[in-house]
Amino acid sequence: FERNGVLSRREQRARSRIWRERYLGTMITEARVQLHMARTLVVPAATKHQEHIANGLLAIHKLLPSLKLETQEKQLNTFNEIIKVLLKDIERMDVLLEEVLSDKTDIYEKFPLYH
Repeated sequence: FERNGVLSRREQRARSRIWRERYLGTMITEARVQLHMARTLVVPAATKHQEHIANGLLAIHKLLPSLKLETQEKQLNTFNEIIKVLLKDIERMDVLLEEVLSDKTDIYEKFPLYH
């Protein structure tokens, strides 16, 4: 750009800094929204569904104690594992977001350009 008289090196660097800061801000906002949605929508819906499955199993077992419910129990166990992974991922994302927010590294070192 400098060679063609469009932008000086300083102007080019300033534009690049603005672009990188905007990109980082967008990524931080998206991460916060994802965490909020996971905590307020996904986890409550998942635990409600988990409870629904468990209550169904209990009701069936109460009515028909001799009936084998392996498939339904397997479904409940699978769902339990999915919720565990979800909660662990939320925790990891929290840690990563906190690392990004507390990192005072220059924006050029955080996001180098590869040509």
